[in-house]
Amino acid sequence: MAAANVDIFNLSKCIVENETGQRVEMGNLWRNQVTVFVFLRHFGCIACRAHAVQVWKEKERYEKGGAKLIFIGNGAPDYIEGFKQELGLEKAIIFTDKSLATFRFAGFKRGILKLLNPTSAINAAKLFQAGHRQKNLNAQGDHFQLGGILVMRPDNQVGFHFVSEALGDFPEEPASVSA
Repeated sequence: MAAANVDIFNLSKCIVENETGQRVEMGNLWRNQVTVFVFLRHFGCIACRAHAVQVWKEKERYEKGGAKLIFIGNGAPDYIEGFKQELGLEKAIIFTDKSLATFRFAGFKRGILKLLNPTSAINAAKLFQAGHRQKNLNAQGDHFQLGGILVMRPDNQVGFHFVSEALGDFPEEPASVSA
């Protein structure tokens, strides 16, 4: 857990936007209950799409534990609706932050070498073999930004923090992410 890299104060002030253009301050999203944030590289990413589906399957478990599940991407808000429809996430709460400030303050990594390395290539190949597909490579988000998972509690404490080191680097067992 790398929670020391999370700047909770500045993260709580970041503004994210949903597919309808509603803008929300991040801190308001975890103010009243434990929130599991899944940060996605971009809405077209093969790994992000696989990870979103994997985590969505655990939604009921999180809710039974008193947590809510929110996805944070970094592409344009108009990509959210298609992302939801293509992956069967119509009821998911998804926001985006084109500025990448939430990613930075949440301690997630970014860089060309994080994407272009043997681990990323192997992970992408495994995901492709498992049937996952990359969406077109247009401006659906920052291709060099990595994501991860951040669980925030209403007392402004980090409950869990997973930082991706390469494309496709996410916990294989979402159940290990306890709210």
